[in-house]
Amino acid sequence: MLNDLEWVAFSDSVERSASGLGLFALLGGTGQAVKYSALKDVGFWDEKMLVEDYDLSLKLLEKRYKIGYAPDVKVYDEKPCKWSSFFKQRARWLHGDLQILKKYLPKLHKIPHVWHILTSHLSVALCYYGFGLTILYMLGVTYYSFYFPFWIWLWLLNVFIIGLRILKEKGLKWLLFLPLLILFSYHWLVVCWYVPKVKSWKESKTEHFGQITF
Repeated sequence: MLNDLEWVAFSDSVERSASGLGLFALLGGTGQAVKYSALKDVGFWDEKMLVEDYDLSLKLLEKRYKIGYAPDVKVYDEKPCKWSSFFKQRARWLHGDLQILKKYLPKLHKIPHVWHILTSHLSVALCYYGFGLTILYMLGVTYYSFYFPFWIWLWLLNVFIIGLRILKEKGLKWLLFLPLLILFSYHWLVVCWYVPKVKSWKESKTEHFGQITF
């Protein structure tokens, strides 16, 4: 359930926004379709990359291929059913993002419209920062400066926007789970602890238990 809400509030929202602005989508997880000729042109997938779909996206964009997003297409996807599997999967994603940054940072300026990806990552970091300040404020640690309340209000604005997104796509009753989703989103703090444990794709690949979510 929380995975579903997370997708609606973050991934789907970003992909829709990018497509609406005439930018590009990113290949990720299930539900991809790529022309063989395009795959061959960019050298197929790089097995050394922990997030090979993200890497393939940027290789395609370097060659000026267009990646579209089809929000109405439905696919079956199995999510991790154990916390250990969940954290390993996301640690692989995070470690893979660091690989991507290292590989493409020197040539980011050559990839069209790539900056909106960095902006989306930065917005997530700012959300954590705002959340941390909010916790400090609730504990009575206050600072008489502009930036402290500014970031708190920015975080609250982000929560409000997420709520509107859930309301639009899932309905009113799902909005009751918004506080739980906000808490769930900070699982990345635990994931950071798992990152050094990820050495290869094979040892951190998503485990399957036969439980399918739609």
